Amino acid sequence: MTAGRHVICLNTDKGGFYIKSLTFQPYKKNTNIRVSVSSVSSTSVSVGEKATVNLTASVTNSTIANVKVYANDMLIGTLTEAPYTLEYVPEAFGEYTITAIATDADGKENKSTVTKKLKVKGLRSPYTGTPIALPGTVEAENFDKGGEEITYHDSNTEGEGNGNSYRSDHGGVDIKSVSGVGHTIGYTHAGEWLEYTVDVKEAGIYEYDAYVSSGTTGSAFKMQLETNDVYKELSETINVPKTGDGSWNNYVPIHGRTLISLSEGQHILRINATGESGDIDKVVFNHIVVNNSLNLTVSSNPTAATVNEYVTLKANSTAANIQSVKFYVDNRFIGQATEAPFEVQYKPTAKGTYNVTAEAITTDGKISKVVKYSLKANNKRSPYRTTPIAIPGIIQAENFDKGGEGLSFHDANSDGEGDNQSYRSDAEGMDIVKGNNGAALGYTAANEWTEYTVNVKTAGKYSFKATVSSGVTNSGFSIGLVKNGSVTTIGRVSVPQTGNNSWDTYRVVSGDITRELEPGEQILRFTITGANCNIDKVELVCVEPNAITDLTNDQQSAPANGKKVYENGQLVIYLNGKRYNALGVELK
Repeated sequence: MTAGRHVICLNTDKGGFYIKSLTFQPYKKNTNIRVSVSSVSSTSVSVGEKATVNLTASVTNSTIANVKVYANDMLIGTLTEAPYTLEYVPEAFGEYTITAIATDADGKENKSTVTKKLKVKGLRSPYTGTPIALPGTVEAENFDKGGEEITYHDSNTEGEGNGNSYRSDHGGVDIKSVSGVGHTIGYTHAGEWLEYTVDVKEAGIYEYDAYVSSGTTGSAFKMQLETNDVYKELSETINVPKTGDGSWNNYVPIHGRTLISLSEGQHILRINATGESGDIDKVVFNHIVVNNSLNLTVSSNPTAATVNEYVTLKANSTAANIQSVKFYVDNRFIGQATEAPFEVQYKPTAKGTYNVTAEAITTDGKISKVVKYSLKANNKRSPYRTTPIAIPGIIQAENFDKGGEGLSFHDANSDGEGDNQSYRSDAEGMDIVKGNNGAALGYTAANEWTEYTVNVKTAGKYSFKATVSSGVTNSGFSIGLVKNGSVTTIGRVSVPQTGNNSWDTYRVVSGDITRELEPGEQILRFTITGANCNIDKVELVCVEPNAITDLTNDQQSAPANGKKVYENGQLVIYLNGKRYNALGVELK
């Protein structure tokens, strides 16, 4: 500050205090003074507990007159002789930085270059007076006594729950009263938390079931365990499903396993809200013994599930001592298989990816590691135009079957790069472009594929005419026949470079289908074998009808004498009122 008159403005960011006076005096610095906070007896104490602060101070060509000690710039003591030791009893909780200023005999000063941190915890006590025993149940509404920022944090002080009368010290925490359930915690917001003093009776890994509810999406919690002032992640994020449409009264258990082993003794359990509007009733903890060497895998049949249709989930293991296997979908229990083959049935209700987990229980009571499996569920397959594409006929490449990624098509990503994506809303990642005066498939990558339900009206030998384009070389795709989950290649299309880095010029490429097509409905697949080809359409032309194909199933009426028809995929010949197969054997 320079000499002369100045205007000093005093700004406050908090109210509730008085200012009597402010004293200003010249600051005379002596860099020869050395002062530091060498140690604090504990890095963490509770309000009212003593912390011993040890300091060192020295100066050349003078003596130390005093050492003033500060906690967050608040003077907490003045020491006038060595050893410089201060007994500090904090009166409020919070994080403190301990600093010091030493003054020599000439009134000159210097600040400490070494400081220490001190965490002061608020006074807390278990809600019932006794720590919650684990294994056991943590009731969410029974968080520790202590207060805001000590044993809980709520984003406001409104107390919106209808059960706040449960405890007078709820502060802003929102306690609900739910019929048939009891008291719960609700109206949660991300960043809020609750703490509980727990007493671990048996060290080790625990499994838990968190009973939660939500009337919306995006609700989530996470648990931490505090030991010696260090918080460690105890659980993965507990995503709360939408358990009711605008209602929070339907509570379901979400299953999980602790990420760390719990040591015996008292700890602080913290439940953090990481999403919005999730309710929590309780968390039930059970001690388990894990057999990490137990081999377990999970599979599904079919691999891609269909919405509202059952899929079989199967646990596979070479171990002979498995007693049962529990299955979970998105951490919700769906069933337990008690004998080999260890299978359960599951019916997905919406399109999407489901996280399947399984854990095996052995005859000696041990539990396997959690095994994870990703189950894709698609909508039911159906032809794009409602009815199968008639063959002989034209397959428009962009009119692949409805169903979804992994069922009726596969794309390398979900970007949807085409300039004609609006052609169909269910394209997901498939890239539909404008081309050849209509729509086409574009931006293709190797191993991408599309499938089409067709109805072969005329059995026999076929050729193809593919209308395609490419701005590069080595593009192409194959035509495959899908049957019983297997794909048999029946044609290959080599796409020429029709433009110099341009895909606007389309040409017709012809070739043969390498096997005869049987009559009736079947599925054809186009698989990209060489990237960057555009596919407009593929026409399948019957070049040699099957000699015994007179009628297809959808053309049958009363078969006349000598007529050859297909019934359930089998050739049947009618002669003199009797039915024969192709070998002449009479059919009953």
